[in-house]
Amino acid sequence: MKLTSLLVGLTLLGVQAAPRPAPVRFERVYPLQPDEGVFAYARISPSGRLLAYASEMPAGRRVKEFVQHMDFAPTIMNWAHAEAPARMEGKDFGPLAEGADTKPLWDRIVSCENTWMSKWAVRTESHKLILARRPDPYGFPRRELYDLENDPGETCNIAEQNPALADELEAWLENWIAEGLQRSGRETDPLCAQPLTLGKRWEEWAKRTEAP
Repeated sequence: MKLTSLLVGLTLLGVQAAPRPAPVRFERVYPLQPDEGVFAYARISPSGRLLAYASEMPAGRRVKEFVQHMDFAPTIMNWAHAEAPARMEGKDFGPLAEGADTKPLWDRIVSCENTWMSKWAVRTESHKLILARRPDPYGFPRRELYDLENDPGETCNIAEQNPALADELEAWLENWIAEGLQRSGRETDPLCAQPLTLGKRWEEWAKRTEAP
């Protein structure tokens, strides 16, 4: 592909960034690193959108496969005919954008939040599991499981009704986090090590009300 121009825009909270259809539109873009700070709930963050403009991309193409923030760098480097370092964990989504391939890059993705709440989430095509690392101001349970096919708005927690699937996804997620800590030479989950940002005042208030 001969790339002559490229503009990448990413929005949060489902904000529409373009007044007209983009040549290529990714409907589900997820961050990977803890300090990216994306919300774990679909009802808070309905969709992440990547708008990529390039002179030779097929106009009007929509991509529904999972894409993560770490996929940006190797993709753009490939378009620029630069070799991506082997240590990069992201994948080239260029073939998806260009319509040359429809094979998904990921069968599940991980996201997290450490703003109002400290939570990890793993999502597959059909379900999402959310794990809390500390209490939140809304009183949500420590573990939440949602059937995204029948409950896309994530209104009915089925963790108790489907404990086997919740256990499987929780084990996978905890192992994924542990492997990441080992690779980076860390021992503590970053969501536990780092304080809340937007929810800091609520956390301080909660501690004061619990004091004797």
